Amino acid sequence: FSNLPYTLYTKSEFWLNSPGLPLIKLGVVLVWASLAFVWTQYGMRQSAWSWVRQLGTSSLLVYWVHIEIVYGRWLGIWKERLPDWACVLLTIAVVGSMVLLAWGKERAQSKWKARTVAAAA
Repeated sequence: FSNLPYTLYTKSEFWLNSPGLPLIKLGVVLVWASLAFVWTQYGMRQSAWSWVRQLGTSSLLVYWVHIEIVYGRWLGIWKERLPDWACVLLTIAVVGSMVLLAWGKERAQSKWKARTVAAAA
């Protein structure tokens, strides 16, 4: 997209105002969504635990916490200063911690429901 001979703007920078950048991002999201669908439908048994399903059931909590961690003050000192390999490791760590957070939320909810049912009986 950045090497096309025509542009909509007089001064165009690919990473700031290129109309192709949202299309590329949309394509990446669609590829990830299709991989998640294939993983959930065909890659595992329906009764088995799935990290994709786990993240999906707690998506609002995971979204809020990951926004605070990644874009908030938590890792702000490292923002735009990490080498590529550190970004990959940090991404894996954040995704893993979000899966653990979603799993912990589900466990806490099931224990709370069991206590309220036992107290009501």
